Amino acid sequence: VSIGRVLRAVARHHDLAVPTVVGPSRTRSVAAARSLAMYLARSLTGLSFHAIGAACGGRDHTTVLHGVRVCAERIASDPAFAAEVGGLLAELSGGSAEPPRRPHRRRSAVGSAALARTLANRRHRRRRPA
Repeated sequence: VSIGRVLRAVARHHDLAVPTVVGPSRTRSVAAARSLAMYLARSLTGLSFHAIGAACGGRDHTTVLHGVRVCAERIASDPAFAAEVGGLLAELSGGSAEPPRRPHRRRSAVGSAALARTLANRRHRRRRPA
């Protein structure tokens, strides 16, 4: 799946033109379509945030990261939107796609206080003479 195909599908779904989706407009409807395109591009193409941003009108990789996160949060909280995105995923992947899931967020298994103690102990051990 190419990013151009993703942009065309999202633009058609939102009844917009592709130049409008990748253009400078910051209206809510265009921004929502753009973030959906970023989410689908990341899910289906595996391109980097930088490459997706370049294809979406020269946007910064952090803008793409924000768009993907906003879309993932909306999928997790809105079943109707999750079904809509699942339909677009199925259309673009050429088969039946399972509904999108919220991406796994890496968390530290150690609490911040315990991590601070561990780091302090390591520094302390290094200072001891051999």
